[in-house]
Amino acid sequence: MTPITALRQAILDKLGNHTFLFSAAYRVAGRKKELLVTADTDIVIEGFPRSGNTFAVVAFRQAQSNPGGLAIAHHLHVPAQIGLAVRYGIPAMVLVRQPDAAIPSLVVRESQVSIDRALKKYIDFHRVVSARRNKLLIV
Repeated sequence: MTPITALRQAILDKLGNHTFLFSAAYRVAGRKKELLVTADTDIVIEGFPRSGNTFAVVAFRQAQSNPGGLAIAHHLHVPAQIGLAVRYGIPAMVLVRQPDAAIPSLVVRESQVSIDRALKKYIDFHRVVSARRNKLLIV
């Protein structure tokens, strides 16, 4: 991993743990703004990377009578998304995959991510989820 990439990832990791900072930064620099939780979001479907996020979003959309009419925040894989959902009172489904499956899968897919960094990200993500579990649907 280049020093620039490492710095970028470290900044994203830190921002992703803070709802306000992440939301503000993503609104300015994010590529797919429709993935971010806003007050207009209908539902949030989030999980740690490699936890079945794409499957869950596609399955949820296909189960709806008007699948294109829903604003679904998803695939940012940061704890801030969960915090924003709780803050706005938006229903949130959190996908949980066991760490012994999710972490190696992430490290194999994203070669620049070390096992140590993946484990820290997993713990950080699920710490936020655990603190808000009574307001979330854990799947």
